[in-house]
Amino acid sequence: MVIEETLVQHQTGIERLHQQAFNAEAGQIQQLLLNFQQDASAQPLLSLVALEQDQVVGQVVFSQALISGQAQAKAFILAPLGVLPTHQSSGIGSRLVKAGLERLAQQGADLVFVFGDPDYYGRFGFQAANAWELPAPYPIPAPYEEAWQVVALQAQALGTIKGQVLCCDALSRLELWQVES
Repeated sequence: MVIEETLVQHQTGIERLHQQAFNAEAGQIQQLLLNFQQDASAQPLLSLVALEQDQVVGQVVFSQALISGQAQAKAFILAPLGVLPTHQSSGIGSRLVKAGLERLAQQGADLVFVFGDPDYYGRFGFQAANAWELPAPYPIPAPYEEAWQVVALQAQALGTIKGQVLCCDALSRLELWQVES
């Protein structure tokens, strides 16, 4: 398997990936990906694909985020992460997340946020962001607060960087932050 930055020729494979991985939500994911490309506030954007025999089997995207009162902080939000159902539970998602975090750390990013399963993302060092005074862009209902997570890519970032997390315009849609029970 090869992990590389997303290129135009990967688009058809990415569409197929999200259709199979997200079913009913695939249209929403595809629209989000298109919106990222047209959204200056999402830039710099890091999009990686996992390829097996030139077939897209996974993708992860990291869009820029801001933290109020912390103009110098470099932050990103991880969303979406998708892997073909036939390739899930084989480590592809983990390799994509690790590769993205490594690249962002090398580029000097301080923090990465995610709204997802704490058991899954905890493996990469993510922890509850609210404990570090880094609230989500939108209110998250009490049973799911722990799903809003952060990982520090630079020493001392957690504890020194505090403030309201602001996502890019493409992610600033309430329906992307709502949790279905």
